Amino acid sequence: MKKVIWTPTARKSLQQTSDFITELWNEQVTDQFLNQRDYRISRIQKNPDLLRLSRTVNFVNC
Repeated sequence: MKKVIWTPTARKSLQQTSDFITELWNEQVTDQFLNQRDYRISRIQKNPDLLRLSRTVNFVNC
């Protein structure tokens, strides 16, 4: 399984989105969001060829 490498900007954006969901919605919705996020990251790790390679650096863009 491939490793997902988060840029500082992506990590910050993900945290802000998670915080926003937590503030706006109840615990059940927050858990669903986090579970979906983790599921999608897992799919990316297992199937990295589904995404395109970045043109500027040797990374896959999501």
